[in-house]
Parts: sequence; C-alpha cells; structure tokens
Amino acid sequence: MMRITTMAICLSVGCYAQKSYSINGVVKDQNTGEVIAGATIRVKDNPEISIETNDYGFYSLSLPENDYTLIISHNKHRPETQNVHLDAEKKMDWELEKDEGIEIEEITIKDPRKNKAFSTQTRAGAEVLDIQGISKLPVLFGERDVIKTLQFLPGISSQEGSSGFSVRGEI
Repeated sequence: MMRITTMAICLSVGCYAQKSYSINGVVKDQNTGEVIAGATIRVKDNPEISIETNDYGFYSLSLPENDYTLIISHNKHRPETQNVHLDAEKKMDWELEKDEGIEIEEITIKDPRKNKAFSTQTRAGAEVLDIQGISKLPVLFGERDVIKTLQFLPGISSQEGSSGFSVRGEI
C-alpha cells in the first residue's frame, strides 16, 4: 500500500511540473558590432525577472515553457521588445540601435539683481570684517582682538609667540 501511494505522488508531481528552457545570446551595437556589457533583459509580464549581460555581452535566462515578451534596454541604446514562444532552448542575439538622445536648446540664465544702477564697486583684495562675524570666533583669554581676528583670514599668517603678522600679496 505504501508503495502505491508513493508512486501516485511521484506521478502526480511529474504531470504538473513544467519544463524550463533557457534563452541565451549576445547583445551588440547595431552600427559598430561591439558587444554591450550591462544591458538589461526583462520579462514584461513578470518585471522581477531580469538579467544583465556580462562583460562579453552574453546573457542566459531560464524560464518555464510559455509565451513571453522580452524587453532589452541599455542607457546608451534604444530599448527593444521581442515576443517569444519558449518551447525549446533558444539562442537570441540582439543588435541595439544607438540612442542619439534629445538635443536641447541653449539656456541662458540672467541675474536680475545684476543691474548697473544698483551694483557696488568692490576693490580687489579688500576684506570687510563685521561685528557679527568677529563675535562668532573663539576667544581663549580676555576680550576679542581685531589683530588676532585678522590671522583667521586667508593670506595672513603669524609667527607663534610674536605680536606681528605677515600678509601675502601686493599692496
């Protein structure tokens, strides 16, 4: 009795099991014939099934017997779609057309605040110290010192232990 039950289970599983077939091939550029690495092949009806081509442009995908719509895409090429009836092992090579992209017109950005009537003249190399900026600097002992504050500006350096400072640049 046990033998008959086991045999019935094995036969019923074999009846309902679908056979899987593989689709494989190489993806190339239509104009140059170069292989395309990193192209993505997706199953339209089942988007979670996807695969990328390797460094040689090769891919291999195993699916159960059925009808499928495959979509192949790559960021520098136009996507292509192919309907496939999978009932045996298939070799499908793809040749993708280069996508020249969309050409946009030149964009010029103008600053409305840059009106000559309202512009102020600035002198090259001039630095303005404001009270709010000086108050944010750290103080070790005593009060804030304007000379010590100057040492934090670019191009100004001081020797440790001396009260003077050096300014790089021209006067």
